[in-house]
Amino acid sequence: MRRHLRVLLLLGLLLPSTVYSSGAIQTNLNGLPLHWSTSTPLTYNPEGGALKSTGSYNRANSLALVRDAFNAWISSHPSIALNAVEDTGPLNGIDIDAGNFDSFFNVGTEACYDENPGTQCLSPIIFDEDGEIIDELFGSCAKFSILGFAGFDDIDDGSGDPSLAVVKRGQAVFSGACLPDTAGNPVTKPGCQPCKRILTDVEIRTIVTHEIGHLMGMDHNQVNPDIAKQCSVPTGCPPEVAEGIPTMFPILVNQAASDTLHPDDEAYFIKLYGNTGDHCSVSGRVLASDGSTEVRGVEVAAHNTDPSQNFLDAIAFVSGAEAPRFSTNGDDQGNCKQNCGDYLITHLSDGETYQLCAQRISASFTGGSSIEPVDPPFRAFTDACPSGLTVTCDCTGGCANFSGKDLITDADPNDIDQGPDSPNLQDPIGTGASGGCSLAKPRAASWGFLKNLLVSHIKIQ
Repeated sequence: MRRHLRVLLLLGLLLPSTVYSSGAIQTNLNGLPLHWSTSTPLTYNPEGGALKSTGSYNRANSLALVRDAFNAWISSHPSIALNAVEDTGPLNGIDIDAGNFDSFFNVGTEACYDENPGTQCLSPIIFDEDGEIIDELFGSCAKFSILGFAGFDDIDDGSGDPSLAVVKRGQAVFSGACLPDTAGNPVTKPGCQPCKRILTDVEIRTIVTHEIGHLMGMDHNQVNPDIAKQCSVPTGCPPEVAEGIPTMFPILVNQAASDTLHPDDEAYFIKLYGNTGDHCSVSGRVLASDGSTEVRGVEVAAHNTDPSQNFLDAIAFVSGAEAPRFSTNGDDQGNCKQNCGDYLITHLSDGETYQLCAQRISASFTGGSSIEPVDPPFRAFTDACPSGLTVTCDCTGGCANFSGKDLITDADPNDIDQGPDSPNLQDPIGTGASGGCSLAKPRAASWGFLKNLLVSHIKIQ
C-alpha cells in the first residue's frame, strides 16, 4: 500500500491583477470525496509560536484565528457532524521555525493509519512568523508570494476502497511575512522584493479560513467568475457584489467579503459532513451538441433568478467531479469510467427559483488555481443559461429533488476525451498527485514528498 501526501498551497501573488463549485479537493477511484471521519474529532495541534510574537497577531490571537476558521465551517449548518478539537499539549512551548520544522511536519503519518500506539499522530498548525520555512521549502523570496499551505494525508492503494477515502492526519503552515509588525511594517529580506502591501485583517481571516477549508477537504470554486472583473478597479469590489465572492475562490479579491462563507462554500461542506435533506437539490448531465456524449469538467451553476440575489444565492458543481476514475493520477478529461457528465447541486432554498447555467472554468484556474476534476479547464463550448431550464424549490412536505435536468452544450463530441489513452492514466496508482505545479524546486532532499504536491493557490487582486 502506497501513501500519498495531498498538500494544498495558498499562494498569494501580491501584485495587482486583472485575472479573475465548491467540491472535493480529491476523490478516490470510486469517485468518493476524501474527507475526515465524523465519528471522532479532528484534533489539531498548534505549535507554541505565533504569526507575530507581539501585537495583533500574537499567540492568543493566532490561535483565535484558527479556531474561528474551523468554527466558520463547522457552524455553517446545524447538521454538520464534523467536530474539531484544539490540543496544544504535544507542541506546547515549542516554537517551530526553519531550523526545526522537519522534526514536526509530516511525522507520524503511518501511526495514524496503522494504529501504532508507539507514535503520536499529530496534525500540526505551524505559524511561520518570518516566512523562512516557506523559503526553506520553495527557495529564497518565496515567502513574499506563498502565504501558507495546508492539507492532509491519505492512504490510497489504487483500489478505490471506500474506507481509504477517510483521512486521519492534516497539517497547515501560515506565514507572517506579509502581516504587519508592531510598527506596521511587513518582513523584508536582502535581495527580495517585499510584499506589495500589508494584508488587512479581513484578508488574513480569509486566508486562514480558505486554508482550513482545504485542510478539511474543500476544493476551489468560481460560481461567480465575472465578479472579479467588477472588482479589478483600485477601490475593489462594489458593495452590491462584494458578498458574491466565495471563500474558496482562487483569487483574494480586493474588498470582497470572503472571510465569511458564501452559500456555494456551505453547500458542498454540508454535502461532505452534514445532511442536505432540508434543502432542494437538482441533478442531471452535461452533454455535447449531439445530446448524448457526456462532458466532464463543465461548471453547472444554479443562480437565483431574483436579480438582487443572483450573485449571493448561487451554487455550482463541476460535471464529473465525483465520477469513478481509471487512475488516482491525472487530471485528464478522459480519466473517467462512467457518469462523466453527472452533476448534483444541493442546498437550494425553499421558495426560490433558480436558473441553471453551463459555464466555463476560467482559463487562469489551472495548476495551483485549478478546480477539480479537469486541468487545464475544458473550455471548448459556449457559456449558456437555457431559458427553459429553471427549478423552483418547494419544501412543502419534504424538499424537492429535481433530476434529469440535462444541459446540452454546443461542445463538439469530437473534442471530448472519452478514454484512458493518456500516459498519465496507465498506472492505476500513479506517481504523483493531481494538479501538481512546480513553483520552485524543494531545497531539502528530506522533503521528497513534495514531488507529490497538489498545489492550490490564491492570487491577490
